[in-house]
Amino acid sequence: MDKYFSTYENRPRHLKTQSGLIQKAIELKKALQINDKPKSLSLPMNPLADIDVVCCTKLLDFFKKSNTHPEQIHSLTLETINVNYPGDQWLQVFTDGSYIESQANIGAGDFSALSSFYAAAGHNRSAIEGEIEAIRIALCQLCCLDTKFT
Repeated sequence: MDKYFSTYENRPRHLKTQSGLIQKAIELKKALQINDKPKSLSLPMNPLADIDVVCCTKLLDFFKKSNTHPEQIHSLTLETINVNYPGDQWLQVFTDGSYIESQANIGAGDFSALSSFYAAAGHNRSAIEGEIEAIRIALCQLCCLDTKFT
């Protein structure tokens, strides 16, 4: 709290017909019975602390990106997702962030069995920021569609 405000003496003022800002604030605090004692903030909680989340980031097959056709990389990625996280047991949400160099814009999109969203995510940002925005959109949509899955 401000040192001046905490040591301020509320003396009557004879020069004005109106109360000053501090006098009015003190009056309102008393009238509304506001306790100005600071409260300690609760520590941030990790939402994953109580849940054991299974996460697999390795592909089923090893390959060099420079020697592999993009379609083959795509199919290997989808195969890994379907083997580790089968669609009948998991809600699969695919996200993508893209960068349009000629316009210096990024886009964000996500697709799942429940919804599909695409959005412009800003100017002069990177593709990774587009990917993060796509993940944020997907998480917000999951919160809105929580009755669709358990």
